[in-house]
Parts: sequence; C-alpha cells; structure tokens
Amino acid sequence: ISEDGYVLTAAHVAGKLNLDATVVMSNGRRYRAKTLGMNRNVDAGLLKITDEPAEGWPHASIGESSRLPEGSWCVAVGHPGGWQEKRGSVVRVGRVLAMLPGTIVTDCSLIGGDSGGPLFDLSGRLIGIHSRIGAEVTENMHVPVDEFTKNFERLVSGEKWGVLPGYEPIIGITGDEQDGRAIVTKVNAGGPAERA
Repeated sequence: ISEDGYVLTAAHVAGKLNLDATVVMSNGRRYRAKTLGMNRNVDAGLLKITDEPAEGWPHASIGESSRLPEGSWCVAVGHPGGWQEKRGSVVRVGRVLAMLPGTIVTDCSLIGGDSGGPLFDLSGRLIGIHSRIGAEVTENMHVPVDEFTKNFERLVSGEKWGVLPGYEPIIGITGDEQDGRAIVTKVNAGGPAERA
C-alpha cells in the first residue's frame, strides 16, 4: 500500500508480531518482510518489506470503505487453495452484500488461501482485505480498509490488540451468576474443563 513497502494482510495470516515473512510479487520475485501490528478484533494485520527496492515498491491506491453502499460492485483477488507458481492471481467479481461494524460482506466467492488478499472497488482502489469465509461460499467477510487507516500508527508501532473473531477462549462450562458469585452448572463433555 506504500512506496516504502507496507503491506496489509489479515491478522490470522500474519500470525504473530515480529515474524520473518516472505512477500511474493506477481513476477515471482521474493522479498523479505517482518510482521508488525495487529488489530485482532477485526483481523487486520500489517507487515513491512525489509529488502530495499531499486525504486519505490509498486502499490495499490487506498480507497474508502465507509462510503460503500450495499450492492456496490467489487473485485476480489487472491490465491484460492494457496499460492501456486504457475498460476496467476485469481480474480472474482461480486457485490457488497452488507456493511457491518468492522466487516464488509460480499458475494465474491473466496476459499481457503485467499485470506489476506485485496478487495478493490471498480476504480481499482483498495477497499478491504479478505478475512473470513462465510457458511455459504457467496458470503465472505473482508476487513474494511478504513480499519487499517484509522489505526495505522498503532499497527506500524507493532501493537497487538483484541481477539480474532471465532477464536475467543472456551473453557467448556455453563454457568450462572448468583449473589455476585460464578456458579458452574455444567461441565461440557470433551471440553478443556473436563480434561483439566
């Protein structure tokens, strides 16, 4: 997203802070990078290419996600099933189905391997990053680009906050609150509490 090598991705793709990463360009050239900050509440991650380019890095122009009306056309680019050297990026055209807090829902058909890829408007501006695949192949979720821009300094500084959607800790109990005390009413079979 910038001439100096910042790359937007999904937090679950980046994994952890300060990890070594590899960025593969469309011509197959590989460059070293480091993972930076993550807003895990919306699955937003940032990394920076650490190799020095002869000139500035090629980059996408940033759009705005807050002004996307439902029904807007969009273009999803990615690598379904994972990156393959002899296959280029796969492009899917779709529409914005819903704008939820921290999430764009589209009908661009994504599958595993597309995570962290770009979602563009029809003017070629980046409006989101692929995050989660819905229950139906046509209900896919993307991190709105505005989530990155409003927290960019925190991401650059290497800050990590939040919990990835769907990754909340589960201890495997059902409970009730009585008189300000937590009462365990059931220990779920096969859960962490039962194993403990």
